[in-house]
Amino acid sequence: MKKRLVLLGLIAVLILAISLIAGCKKDKKEEETKATKQTETTTVDPTIGKLRSLLTNEWIDEELVLKRPVAIMFNNIYDGCPQNGIAKAGIIYEAPVEGGICRLMGVFDDYSGLERIGSIRSARTYFPMFANEYDAIYMHHGYAYYAIDALEMVDDLDCGGGYGGVMAYRSDDRVAPHNSFTTPDMIDAGIEACGYTRDYSETPTSHFYFSDEKTQINIVDGITANIIKPGYPVNYPSFEYDPATKLYKRYQYGEAHIDELTGEQLTCKNIILQYCNYSMYEDSPYLNINVSEGGDGMFFTNGMGESITWAKDYPWGTTHYYDMAGNEITLNTGKTWICICLTNNLGAIGVE
Repeated sequence: MKKRLVLLGLIAVLILAISLIAGCKKDKKEEETKATKQTETTTVDPTIGKLRSLLTNEWIDEELVLKRPVAIMFNNIYDGCPQNGIAKAGIIYEAPVEGGICRLMGVFDDYSGLERIGSIRSARTYFPMFANEYDAIYMHHGYAYYAIDALEMVDDLDCGGGYGGVMAYRSDDRVAPHNSFTTPDMIDAGIEACGYTRDYSETPTSHFYFSDEKTQINIVDGITANIIKPGYPVNYPSFEYDPATKLYKRYQYGEAHIDELTGEQLTCKNIILQYCNYSMYEDSPYLNINVSEGGDGMFFTNGMGESITWAKDYPWGTTHYYDMAGNEITLNTGKTWICICLTNNLGAIGVE
């Protein structure tokens, strides 16, 4: 198993433990009690035999929480859409690559029952760094040359590598290179073939602080955020708030962003825009996005938004997000979408 530079970073959730009662931090200025960090050994309600997901804080089977997650690179060019299986990801990262297009990385604690997952595309330097924040096994199909060193820092499953035929296949309903897919059984076979373990090296904690379902986090002194546009120039994505469900609905390429397996539109509860500086790798079209030095951003939930800052346990540790009072933000229970926004394109971001 490849050596990591850092341990799994800290997320936060509301829990009730045997000897500790943690309150919900609904509004940091109004409440003094801070949510504590969820761990894999914390069973809030043993009567139902489930634990809180470390990714979403939702109730899931205990065996799923006890396993390291899998982070999968998804194609997001128009010819590669719609994706299959991405709706089951607990956290989705979206970041620019060359040519103004974006790739997606879904972090899964549960990929069971999916007919197929993909299409899967190649790695860039910063995506393994995101995966490592969750101690995730990182699945991709090929890589840019500059990502080689980054891939050495994680347990990676390369669908284009020596075990590629074990962990992925080419479908006949898409044109290459947009037709690389995997299945739950193939992911597990790839993990076994590569000799990786699904066990954590030590007891993990969540990446974020979470509220519970009964106590919604509402941003009090923020801005109205019914429509959020991250400003990407090719897929033109947006998130539109639905007050009936209290979820953001995802759009791109001028239409609802769906998962092909379900035919349903993708939604999320929390959205983070993380502003990052970047440069170009010498004599190449590849972006060298700096996801380590810290910076500014925005956090959105329940139709409201606020300015935040971010800092990383440099360079391979956890990214922490803070409100303007310096408190680490608390997310609402549910899925989170993290958009990496280049600082030279912040003018294209729109919030209504």
